Amino acid sequence: MLAIEIQAVGGPDVLRAVERPVPKPGPGEVLIAQQAIGVNFVDLQHRQGAPYPALPLPFVPGIEAAGIVVKVGPGPSIFREGDRVAYAGPMPGAYAEYAVVAEDLVVPVPDGVSFVQAATVLMQGMTAHYLAHDAHRIQRGEWVLVHAAAGGVGRFLLAYAKSLGAQVIGTSRSPQRRAAIIAAGADHAMSPGDQNFSAQVVALTAGCHVAYESLGGVHFLEALKCLRTRGDLVSYGLASGPVPAFDVARLAGYFDADINGSLRISRTSLGDFVPTVAALRKRAATVFADTAVGLLAPESATCLPLTHAQAAHEAFAAGSDRKLVLVPIM
Repeated sequence: MLAIEIQAVGGPDVLRAVERPVPKPGPGEVLIAQQAIGVNFVDLQHRQGAPYPALPLPFVPGIEAAGIVVKVGPGPSIFREGDRVAYAGPMPGAYAEYAVVAEDLVVPVPDGVSFVQAATVLMQGMTAHYLAHDAHRIQRGEWVLVHAAAGGVGRFLLAYAKSLGAQVIGTSRSPQRRAAIIAAGADHAMSPGDQNFSAQVVALTAGCHVAYESLGGVHFLEALKCLRTRGDLVSYGLASGPVPAFDVARLAGYFDADINGSLRISRTSLGDFVPTVAALRKRAATVFADTAVGLLAPESATCLPLTHAQAAHEAFAAGSDRKLVLVPIM
C-alpha cells in the first residue's frame, strides 16, 4: 500500500511516499480503507518534532481519517465489513491507503455525511464542542474571546458560542479573515497583534468571561489581560510557540495593574474530554448531527492526492483558508 513516511524530522520535504505492507487487524481492531485523511496542525508539529516530544522514527503521520471497514480483527465487534467509519485519535498513522485502528477509537459515520466532511469536522468539531460545553460552559450573554476564529476549530467554536447566546470577539491577523469572522456571526473581529489589543477588548467588554487561547507565545499573557475577575483562560494550542514561564501567583491580580484577580487557567486536550468509548461516540455523533443540520458549516475542503502530502503541509503553513484533505485515490 502507499503510505507517507517520516524518517527524519524537519520541513515538508521529509514527507516521503513509500510502499508498505497492508497491515492486519488484531483483536479489537479494524482495517480501514481510507477515503479521506484530514491534515491538522498537530501533523506539522509531529513532522517538526516539536513542541511535543518527538515520535519514534520512522513513522506515518496523521491522526484523522474516514473510510470503509474492510476487515475486522478476531473476536466480537460492533463493526462489520462495509461500515462507514472515521477516527481522530492520538496515534499517528493516517497518511496511508489503509490503517489498522483500535475499535475504541472508531466512530460510525452517518449516511448523510460524506467521507470528506467527516475528515473535515470530526477532530476540529469535537474540539470546539468540548471547549464550548465542558472546558468552560458558555452561558447566554457571556463575552467570549476566540483566537484564530477563522481557522477550523475557531470557526466551529464561534458557531457553538453564538448558538449558546454568547457575544463573541474573534481574532485574526488577516483583514480578509476578520471580514469572514464577522460574516460567520461574530460580534467583533480584531487582530491579536495590535499593540493595545487587550485594552481594546477590556474597553469593549469590561473583561471577557472566557478566552479560548490557541496561539501560545506572547498571546497567552495578552489573553489573561482580556479577562474579568474570575474569568477563564482555556489554552488548547501553541500555534505561535510555547508559553513563556509564568508565575501562577499573578492570577491573584495583586502584581499586575492590568490583570484581574481570581483568574483560572486550564490547558486542555480532546482526549481528556472523550475518556470512554461511549463519550467519544456520543460527542462524534453530536458533531455529525450539528453538521447535518447546518449548525456547523465547514467550508469546502481542498482535496489533494495522498502523494501530495508535502504540498498539503506547505499550503497549511502558508495559511490555507480551507481544510486540507488527502485522498488516496482521486
